[in-house]
Amino acid sequence: MSRLPIEDYPELLLEYGRAFAWLNITEDHLNSILIVKAGLGRANGKTVTQILDDMMVGKKISLASDYLPKNTVKRLWQLNDRRLLLAHGTTGEEVPADNPSLKTGKLSIQHKQQKCDFSKPFLNETITLAKEIAEELHQEIIKVITSKK
Repeated sequence: MSRLPIEDYPELLLEYGRAFAWLNITEDHLNSILIVKAGLGRANGKTVTQILDDMMVGKKISLASDYLPKNTVKRLWQLNDRRLLLAHGTTGEEVPADNPSLKTGKLSIQHKQQKCDFSKPFLNETITLAKEIAEELHQEIIKVITSKK
Protein backbone atom coordinates (compact mmCIF):
# COMPACT_ATOMS: atom_id res chain seq x y z
CA MET A 1 0.00 0.00 0.00
CA SER A 2 1.58 3.26 -1.04
CA ARG A 3 -1.32 5.59 -0.19
CA LEU A 4 -3.73 5.84 2.67
CA PRO A 5 -7.41 5.82 1.67
CA ILE A 6 -7.91 9.16 3.40
CA GLU A 7 -5.36 10.83 1.12
CA ASP A 8 -8.02 10.90 -1.58
CA TYR A 9 -10.07 13.23 0.65
CA PRO A 10 -8.01 16.38 1.35
CA GLU A 11 -10.98 18.14 2.96
CA LEU A 12 -11.14 15.36 5.57
CA LEU A 13 -7.40 15.57 6.17
CA LEU A 14 -7.76 19.31 6.82
CA GLU A 15 -10.57 18.76 9.35
CA TYR A 16 -8.64 15.87 10.90
CA GLY A 17 -5.72 18.23 11.51
CA ARG A 18 -8.01 20.91 12.96
CA ALA A 19 -9.59 18.32 15.27
CA PHE A 20 -6.17 17.38 16.61
CA ALA A 21 -5.16 21.00 17.06
CA TRP A 22 -8.25 21.52 19.23
CA LEU A 23 -7.69 18.25 21.08
CA ASN A 24 -4.14 19.40 21.88
CA ILE A 25 -5.34 22.79 23.14
CA THR A 26 -7.92 21.08 25.33
CA GLU A 27 -5.28 18.75 26.76
CA ASP A 28 -3.00 21.72 27.44
CA HIS A 29 -5.82 23.43 29.34
CA LEU A 30 -6.43 20.20 31.26
CA ASN A 31 -2.73 20.24 32.22
CA SER A 32 -3.13 23.83 33.40
CA ILE A 33 -6.15 22.86 35.50
CA LEU A 34 -4.07 20.21 37.23
CA ILE A 35 -1.23 22.65 37.80
CA VAL A 36 -3.28 25.54 39.20
CA LYS A 37 -6.08 23.69 41.02
CA ALA A 38 -3.88 20.97 42.50
CA GLY A 39 -1.33 23.53 43.65
CA LEU A 40 1.42 22.15 41.43
CA GLY A 41 2.51 25.64 40.41
CA ARG A 42 4.92 25.73 43.35
CA ALA A 43 6.63 22.50 42.27
CA ASN A 44 9.50 22.29 39.81
CA GLY A 45 7.88 23.34 36.51
CA LYS A 46 10.09 21.16 34.33
CA THR A 47 9.34 18.08 36.41
CA VAL A 48 5.59 18.76 36.51
CA THR A 49 5.51 19.30 32.75
CA GLN A 50 7.44 16.09 32.14
CA ILE A 51 5.07 14.11 34.37
CA LEU A 52 2.00 15.55 32.65
CA ASP A 53 3.49 14.99 29.19
CA ASP A 54 4.07 11.32 30.03
CA MET A 55 0.58 10.83 31.47
CA MET A 56 -2.34 9.47 29.45
CA VAL A 57 -5.26 11.82 28.91
CA GLY A 58 -7.65 9.48 30.75
CA LYS A 59 -5.50 9.64 33.87
CA LYS A 60 -5.47 13.44 33.65
CA ILE A 61 -9.27 13.49 33.41
CA SER A 62 -9.51 11.21 36.46
CA LEU A 63 -7.18 13.46 38.46
CA ALA A 64 -8.93 16.66 37.36
CA SER A 65 -12.40 15.31 38.12
CA ASP A 66 -12.15 16.60 41.72
CA TYR A 67 -11.59 20.14 40.43
CA LEU A 68 -14.15 20.40 37.63
CA PRO A 69 -17.95 20.41 37.26
CA LYS A 70 -19.38 16.92 36.69
CA ASN A 71 -20.75 17.88 33.28
CA THR A 72 -17.32 19.08 32.12
CA VAL A 73 -15.78 15.80 33.27
CA LYS A 74 -18.47 13.82 31.46
CA ARG A 75 -17.82 15.79 28.26
CA LEU A 76 -14.04 15.31 28.66
CA TRP A 77 -14.60 11.55 28.71
CA GLN A 78 -16.73 11.82 25.55
CA LEU A 79 -14.02 13.87 23.88
CA ASN A 80 -11.38 11.37 24.98
CA ASP A 81 -13.35 8.55 23.34
CA ARG A 82 -13.27 10.50 20.08
CA ARG A 83 -9.56 11.29 20.57
CA LEU A 84 -8.75 7.61 21.05
CA LEU A 85 -10.66 6.75 17.91
CA LEU A 86 -8.90 9.44 15.87
CA ALA A 87 -5.45 8.86 17.34
CA HIS A 88 -5.41 5.08 17.27
CA GLY A 89 -8.12 4.11 14.82
CA THR A 90 -7.69 2.79 11.33
CA THR A 91 -9.46 4.57 8.51
CA GLY A 92 -10.62 2.81 5.44
CA GLU A 93 -13.19 2.86 2.70
CA GLU A 94 -16.13 0.58 3.23
CA VAL A 95 -16.57 -1.78 0.29
CA PRO A 96 -19.11 -4.50 -0.46
CA ALA A 97 -17.96 -7.94 0.68
CA ASP A 98 -18.96 -9.46 -2.63
CA ASN A 99 -17.12 -6.82 -4.70
CA PRO A 100 -14.21 -5.25 -2.77
CA SER A 101 -12.98 -3.40 -5.85
CA LEU A 102 -16.17 -1.30 -5.91
CA LYS A 103 -15.49 2.13 -4.40
CA THR A 104 -18.30 3.46 -2.21
CA GLY A 105 -16.68 6.71 -1.09
CA LYS A 106 -17.83 5.99 2.46
CA LEU A 107 -15.00 6.10 4.95
CA SER A 108 -15.07 4.71 8.45
CA ILE A 109 -12.69 4.72 11.36
CA GLN A 110 -12.34 1.83 13.77
CA HIS A 111 -10.47 1.22 17.00
CA LYS A 112 -11.03 -1.82 19.21
CA GLN A 113 -14.82 -2.24 19.45
CA GLN A 114 -15.67 1.29 18.33
CA LYS A 115 -16.45 2.18 14.73
CA CYS A 116 -18.05 5.22 13.13
CA ASP A 117 -18.25 7.14 9.90
CA PHE A 118 -15.11 9.10 9.21
CA SER A 119 -16.79 12.19 7.87
CA LYS A 120 -16.82 15.97 8.05
CA PRO A 121 -19.81 15.93 10.43
CA PHE A 122 -17.98 13.58 12.83
CA LEU A 123 -14.85 15.73 12.70
CA ASN A 124 -16.81 18.98 13.05
CA GLU A 125 -18.68 17.59 16.07
CA THR A 126 -15.32 16.67 17.60
CA ILE A 127 -13.92 20.13 16.90
CA THR A 128 -16.99 21.82 18.38
CA LEU A 129 -16.87 19.64 21.50
CA ALA A 130 -13.13 20.31 21.96
CA LYS A 131 -13.62 24.07 21.50
CA GLU A 132 -16.44 24.17 24.04
CA ILE A 133 -14.50 22.17 26.61
CA ALA A 134 -11.33 24.20 26.03
CA GLU A 135 -13.35 27.35 26.76
CA GLU A 136 -14.85 25.81 29.91
CA LEU A 137 -11.38 24.80 31.14
CA HIS A 138 -9.99 28.23 30.27
CA GLN A 139 -12.74 29.87 32.37
CA GLU A 140 -11.93 27.53 35.27
CA ILE A 141 -8.26 28.54 35.06
CA ILE A 142 -9.20 32.24 35.04
CA LYS A 143 -11.40 31.72 38.14
CA VAL A 144 -8.48 30.26 40.06
CA ILE A 145 -6.00 32.90 38.95
CA THR A 146 -8.32 35.83 39.69
CA SER A 147 -9.37 34.41 43.07
CA LYS A 148 -5.72 34.40 44.19
CA LYS A 149 -5.32 38.14 43.64
